Amino acid sequence: MRITERARAVVASDALIEYKADPVLDWVPTSWSAVELWHSEDPSPLNGTIRVSYDAEVTQLNVNTALDATAFTLAFPAETWVFDKTRRQSYIQRADGTTRLVAPAEKRAGYERLRSTETGEAADERIGSSPVKAAIIALNIAILAGLVVTVKRIRRSTTRVSG
Repeated sequence: MRITERARAVVASDALIEYKADPVLDWVPTSWSAVELWHSEDPSPLNGTIRVSYDAEVTQLNVNTALDATAFTLAFPAETWVFDKTRRQSYIQRADGTTRLVAPAEKRAGYERLRSTETGEAADERIGSSPVKAAIIALNIAILAGLVVTVKRIRRSTTRVSG
């Protein structure tokens, strides 16, 4: 079976899966290969080139085998900054086994600052810390200055007419 994914009509990934008949399980995968290609909205010399490529072969297949819950538990080394993609959450794994969540407002704080604070304490509250906030403030100042200049011009022209 071949699975091809496209992004804006351009092949983004391609996978080929081979199967064989099994007397108990019907059809089972025996191997697969996949290629993921670079794809960017911006023109890039990397677009269309191979980003990741892998081949896999099934050497042993067990179905409905009892597994200990710890088989799916990931243990990260102490002081590792982790991004949990399924929960869309960042945290730092501490040496004592606890985790230090990284709040969205703390994303720009450096690792050392995050490591030495508790959740929420590393948020940068300065106005200039966000380029968007700074741009909005600058735009508001420019609009206000434009209004002041316009009002002064209107007053001058009204004063000249009535005088």
